[in-house]
Amino acid sequence: MTEIMLQIAICDDEEIFGRYLEKLITGYLDAKGEVYSIRRFLSGIEFTSLGAKMAAYKIVFLDINMMELNGIETARKLRELSDETYVIFVTAFINYTLEGYKVNAFRYLLKNADNFKESLEECLDAVFQKMKIVPVAKRYRFAEGEKQFFLKRLVYVESNLHTLIFHILEDDMTEYKMQKTLNFIEEDIDDKMFLRIHQSFLVNISFVEYIEDKTMFLVDGTPLPIAKSRYKTVRDAVIRFKGVIQ
Repeated sequence: MTEIMLQIAICDDEEIFGRYLEKLITGYLDAKGEVYSIRRFLSGIEFTSLGAKMAAYKIVFLDINMMELNGIETARKLRELSDETYVIFVTAFINYTLEGYKVNAFRYLLKNADNFKESLEECLDAVFQKMKIVPVAKRYRFAEGEKQFFLKRLVYVESNLHTLIFHILEDDMTEYKMQKTLNFIEEDIDDKMFLRIHQSFLVNISFVEYIEDKTMFLVDGTPLPIAKSRYKTVRDAVIRFKGVIQ
C-alpha cells in the first residue's frame, strides 16, 4: 500500500496528442481518487535535462519517434538513474520491440488504435497492480453531511475551538467540519503517512513541501506551526520521506 503522490511524465513532441493523453490519464486517476501530478515534455532532450530528477517520476510515457532524442535513447538515459520507473512507449508504429525490451519497457501503446483509451486503462490497471496501490477510504459524518473520501486526498486536519476541520483535495481544497478530538482521528486513521506536528494539526506528509524555522510549508504554500517538542520527530520523518527538508 502506498499513499505517496504519484508523479507522471508524458514525453511527446506532438503537443495535441500529449494533451489528449494527459486528459485520459487525468480522468482515470481522478476516478481512482489518486493524488498525482502530470508534467508534459515536448522532447527527450527537455526531459533528460532534468538529470537525476527524472527518477522522481514513477510512470513515464515516451513517444518513440521524437525528433530530438527519440524515446529509446531517452529511456536509456532514464534507466541509468532508475530501474523502478514504469516506462510505457506510445508510438504510431511498433518497430522497436527488441530495443524496448533492452530498456525494460512495461508496455507499448499504439497511438492510432481504435481502442487506445481501453488499452491505456488496461495498462494503468497493470501498473497499479504491480505497484500494489490500494486506495484507502474513510467515511465520517460531518456538519455538512456524511462524506466518504480517500485518505490520500486528505491534506491535513486542524483542531480549532473543539471543532475539527478536514482539508480535503477535491476539485479545489474543500473543508468539512465535525465535533471530535484530533486524538480520536489520529488513532482512527492510523496511517504512517500522517504526522502529528502540533497539538492542533495532523498532516499528510505527501503534501509537505519543506520545513523552515519550525514551520511546515505545504505544496500550496500553507504554513503550519510545528510544536517544539515534536520538531525533531517531524523533521526526521520529512527527511526520510523527501530526502531533504527544503
